[in-house]
Amino acid sequence: MVNIVLDCMGGENSSQDLVKGAVLALKDKRDLKLILVGEQNEIKRELEKYSFYAQRIEIVHANDIIFGTDEPVKAIRTKKNSSLVVALNELVIKNYDAIISTGNSGAFLAGCLFIVGRIDGVNRPALSPILNGSEGNFILLDAGANVDCKVDDYLQFAKLGSVYYKTLFDKEEPVVKLLNIGTEENKGNSIVKKAYVELSNCNEINFDGNIEVRNIMDEKVDVVVCDGFIGNITLKTIEGTSKHVISRLKGDISKSNFYKFGGKLILKLFSKIKDKYDYKKFGGAIFLGVKKICIKSHGNSNEFAIKNSIDMAYKLHSKNFIQDLQKNLFVK
Repeated sequence: MVNIVLDCMGGENSSQDLVKGAVLALKDKRDLKLILVGEQNEIKRELEKYSFYAQRIEIVHANDIIFGTDEPVKAIRTKKNSSLVVALNELVIKNYDAIISTGNSGAFLAGCLFIVGRIDGVNRPALSPILNGSEGNFILLDAGANVDCKVDDYLQFAKLGSVYYKTLFDKEEPVVKLLNIGTEENKGNSIVKKAYVELSNCNEINFDGNIEVRNIMDEKVDVVVCDGFIGNITLKTIEGTSKHVISRLKGDISKSNFYKFGGKLILKLFSKIKDKYDYKKFGGAIFLGVKKICIKSHGNSNEFAIKNSIDMAYKLHSKNFIQDLQKNLFVK
């Protein structure tokens, strides 16, 4: 049986979407059990709306919430009865297989470090969302866990991302590129320049030089490496730009009788494009480098995003991802 813990509090949406997503995920997986952590009466009320095998869902009560405004480390240390801390302790104490949360990102990452712990040899675990470019899926890391990085961190991100990509998409020797302000090897600040040299000299990865942000969605690449500051800005720029384009289109179409004629067809087309580039369709971003499968889903994840997060965790566990990562991560 695959046991996945779901933190049902702290996100932007109510527990309704998380519970519905949990029930959806159970439908096509007979060996899946979900542990829902949160306000038990609220979870029970939501579950009463659906049909499912009762023995495949367990409710663990937690009566406190870590809010988005809470200071992450302080919240993990003081809010012991919060759904996130209770969920993380359930994961570790009962040796469950994975955890998913839509709550405070900083608190989730801090909790994974303090309670779950790093894989031996990993210096800095990385937040690693999957995006869909014109040439296929690629992994971006780090996307926000490590704002300031050393040269060795870039190398380790490349190794972590390569093993992750290989596991998810069954591709040998994924193509790794370094996110930079130019494609020339002498571009970037002193840290990035040194990272380029280290990545070039590493025989454990398939490094293919620099990539610029403007080309990240169009070039053939499997793993894009950067520090968490740049990665988070990149991720949010892609998300924000797609929302802005759709919003402007809707506004322009509504103001013009000429555009209204084919407006609905145009909006359908652009909505499909927006959906293609929505990283939430993969469910969430794994925190690579900790001892369990820990997935941070977007705060406003709907039931389908929650299901996709559960599906991802289930797939990674079925492929023995953590063991494979420990085996194949050669730390310099």
